[in-house]
Amino acid sequence: MAYRGRVVLKAAVWVASLWPLGVLVRGWLADDLTANPIDYVTRTLGLTARLDHFFAWKRMGQDVLKRPFITVGVLALALLIPLAITSTQGMIKRLGGARWRLLHRLVYVAGVLGVLHFLWLAKKGRTTPYYYAIVLGVLLAVRLWDWGRKRLASKALKHEPSPPLGERVAVRAETLASSDEARAE
Repeated sequence: MAYRGRVVLKAAVWVASLWPLGVLVRGWLADDLTANPIDYVTRTLGLTARLDHFFAWKRMGQDVLKRPFITVGVLALALLIPLAITSTQGMIKRLGGARWRLLHRLVYVAGVLGVLHFLWLAKKGRTTPYYYAIVLGVLLAVRLWDWGRKRLASKALKHEPSPPLGERVAVRAETLASSDEARAE
C-alpha cells in the first residue's frame, strides 16, 4: 500500500475509534445523557458490559453450549486472542513472516464467525446484520480475487519459456557494446 493510502487508513481508523467518545461528549454538552451513558459506547463498540453469571464458570460454560450464537461468538473471540498477542513487531520477528501470515489468516475465519454470530443474535426484521454480511462478503471476494490474480501471474512467470542460451549471450554482448560506446563518447 502506498504511503498516502496508509495515512488515509490510519486517519479513518483513528476517527472511527474516537467516534463513540465524540457522541458521549456531545450528549454531555447537550445535557442529554441517559442514566448509563457508557452503555452507548459499549453497544457501539459491540461489547457487552454486563456479566450475567458473574464469573460462575460452570454456568457460563453451559450458557455458551446451550445457545449456538454465543458459541460462535466466543469461538470468534478466542480466534482473535492469538492475533492480538502476535501483532507486535517483536512477535513477527520471533514467528517469522511466513508463519505469522499463516497464523493471521485466522482473521478471515473470525470475521465469518463474527458475522454469523450477529446474524443469529439479531431479532427478526432487522437488516443491519445483512449489511455486515454483505460488506464482509465483498471484502473477502476482493481478497480472493487478488489472491487468484497473484497466483495466476506467478504461474505465468514460471511457465514462460526462456530464450535459448545463444540469444541471451548475443543480447548481453549488444548491451555491453552499447554501454562501452556511450562511455567512449
